Amino acid sequence: MAGQERYIDLIDQPHQIVVYPNRAKLLLYLCLYLAVAAVFGPMFVWGTFLLASRTGLNIVGGTVVGGLAFVGALLFVVILACTLYRILVRKPSVIVNSEGIFDGCSMLAGGYGLIRWEEIAALVEYWYQQRHAYLIVMPRDVAALRMRHSLLLRMFRRSITLTLPAGAILPQWLLSVPVSELVADIQRRYGQTLNAHSVSVLGSAKRPLQR
Repeated sequence: MAGQERYIDLIDQPHQIVVYPNRAKLLLYLCLYLAVAAVFGPMFVWGTFLLASRTGLNIVGGTVVGGLAFVGALLFVVILACTLYRILVRKPSVIVNSEGIFDGCSMLAGGYGLIRWEEIAALVEYWYQQRHAYLIVMPRDVAALRMRHSLLLRMFRRSITLTLPAGAILPQWLLSVPVSELVADIQRRYGQTLNAHSVSVLGSAKRPLQR
């Protein structure tokens, strides 16, 4: 209950930035995920079976292939469940106030919680493959931030952010405002706080070119 009270205290603070996910967009994503699963799921299972039978994999090889397929399917189901949770439960993805940045979406259904300004080294507007935007809160001590979660949650986080930099990774698809606007708003409202704690604000070299 203490954690819930702390969360409510953060939301109730005045003069802060609170960003929720766009639930209509999440519902569209959920429908697309289900459509992809309905079309390609059976094909994937059948293809895995054919691969195992035609290549003459032994018991060990078949177990490995089956295990990888199971892990992939489980990860997909977890992402579906997290997306559905964000649609049904109205919960901020990020809160920015005088204490720091509350991460509520770096692991889809949740995040690292409050990351205090003194713990933050930089804020990065990051673009992956020139299409997918993220706000990355880079901590001064990455290991300490990761240890806030159990080993299982750390493995899940790693599986969905394998190609991204270290830190709390807030994806654009869970933010109702563009990452660039959120970063600009943080700089405008908390510029003195950023300077006081030596928090850098960086842009990604992979940002798409303006047309």
